[in-house]
Amino acid sequence: MIEKILRLKNIARFHDEGYGDFSLGEFNLVYAENGNGKTTLSAIMHSIAENEPGFITERATVNRSGSPEVNILTSSNNQVHFSNGSWAGPTDSTKVDVFDSHF
Repeated sequence: MIEKILRLKNIARFHDEGYGDFSLGEFNLVYAENGNGKTTLSAIMHSIAENEPGFITERATVNRSGSPEVNILTSSNNQVHFSNGSWAGPTDSTKVDVFDSHF
């Protein structure tokens, strides 16, 4: 299970974001105004769930140097990283279901 999103870099509107001290639970609801990154977060969750980098690489931030990066902490205290177009780390503990328009 995903415990925390530690960092998002060069993905859509997330230029280089670190996040505060909060944990994700077994069920999480994301609500925000349009243009605040909900679809991007869904794409990141789809990418890790399906081990499909295209969900992230197609959302690379325009006019920024560097490729997209994601750092996620799992409930087993392991880190999973996305960089250079692929996931690295123990993705077996990151089971994710995303209930969005693609579901």
